[in-house]
Amino acid sequence: MKIKLREYQNKSISEIRSLFISGVNSVLLQSSTGSGKTILAAFMMAGAAERGQKVYFIAHRDYLLSQTSEALKLLGIPHGMISPAYTENNELVQVASIMTIVRRLDRLRPGDLLIIDEAHRSLAGTHMKLIKAWPKARIVGLTASPQRLDGKPLGDVYKSMVEGPSMRWLIDNGFLSDFVIYAPPSPGLDMTGVKRIAGDYDKSETEKRINKPTITGSAVEHYVKLLNGKRAIVFCVSIKHSISVVEQFNAAGIPAAHIDGTFNNVKRRALMADFKAGKLKILSNVELIVEGYDLPVVEGVLLLRPTQSLVFFLQALGRSLRPAPNKKHAIILDHVGACAMHGFPDDEREWSLEGKEAFKNKKQDDLLVRIHQCKKCYYVYENGPENCPSCGEYSPPKIRVIKETDGELQKLNREAIDRAKIDRKREQGKAQTYEELIALGKSRGMKNPKGWAYFIYNSRKKKRA
Repeated sequence: MKIKLREYQNKSISEIRSLFISGVNSVLLQSSTGSGKTILAAFMMAGAAERGQKVYFIAHRDYLLSQTSEALKLLGIPHGMISPAYTENNELVQVASIMTIVRRLDRLRPGDLLIIDEAHRSLAGTHMKLIKAWPKARIVGLTASPQRLDGKPLGDVYKSMVEGPSMRWLIDNGFLSDFVIYAPPSPGLDMTGVKRIAGDYDKSETEKRINKPTITGSAVEHYVKLLNGKRAIVFCVSIKHSISVVEQFNAAGIPAAHIDGTFNNVKRRALMADFKAGKLKILSNVELIVEGYDLPVVEGVLLLRPTQSLVFFLQALGRSLRPAPNKKHAIILDHVGACAMHGFPDDEREWSLEGKEAFKNKKQDDLLVRIHQCKKCYYVYENGPENCPSCGEYSPPKIRVIKETDGELQKLNREAIDRAKIDRKREQGKAQTYEELIALGKSRGMKNPKGWAYFIYNSRKKKRA
């Protein structure tokens, strides 16, 4: 089967090819969840194999290997598998487990092209061992979110980045589903004092705070009210928490199941099939479904896990953004104030290979709550204006501690947030010098205005270069 790429995918391929021709041998491709990175990878692998090159697609989870293999079969691309369950064949294209391939380096033909899935993981020891073993290989990393919690620069591996279309463009042009978000009137979980491990909240401490019969009202109650029988994925803190959530859904007569990485392929596929067929309305997990799963039938996401990770946040919400027949939009229920920390999934973000300061030394009460709600009319908008864009009530932005509440989830208003974002962009655009950017950062109450100004100023210089 001939691979037909969309126009924006052809553009990405052309940019990657130009960089390779110019002498850059490692490129990071940033493209939103659901934009078709697997198809892009298949196109590159098929083209390289036609030229007699050895190609390896590298992933870190078994189901990502299986999913990629299934896609290659549908496209008619001969390939082998390298994992504990498979021994590689003589095909030029190989789909490989990172853990297995590094153990077999001494008996494998060096790769001419490496395609690394979930490329924000590229700085891991196993990935670096592979990259250093084959220094002549060209590398393409694939990720929706080129950012790490530890702040380490992906530029240590990738020398250039190609950015795909924005999530909002993909939504507006029908390639992704639109979404609505319902969130508490004030963020629904007190994480004060919870320690950080590897940049994110300690799971054991977080589980104790969130694994309660109620959190920001009832997740079950709001599912019934706002999703009403639609299929949804729930993201939990731990396996114990996920099982507890599933028990509550089943007790309410809503078919639900927990799924995790300890399940064998047969059990996992059976649960996925039941979910796809509608026999299950709720599929609850911790991190298993956050990467790679292509499930257009997902109509909703319930966030029951607070996280410092923008990568996790975007990938989790992205599970519901595949378009499907009769799917007007995805519905996201944010029970933990994640959107208050990370914004909307389709916010424009400035990605960089340079890395950034890690979160590990930030205190919870220093976090600026980005999404603000007017106390008078309950209008929700992005922090910035001192007066509510809807009713004009004086409501200055402030730093708040996230506190538990038993309120109703309320819909976040896009129009007000979009207006506020435009105002902030115009304000930022007027700040041309490094000193003006620092002054702007200070006026916005940033903890590190010099660091922010440095990042924005240097990003502009690179774009002009």
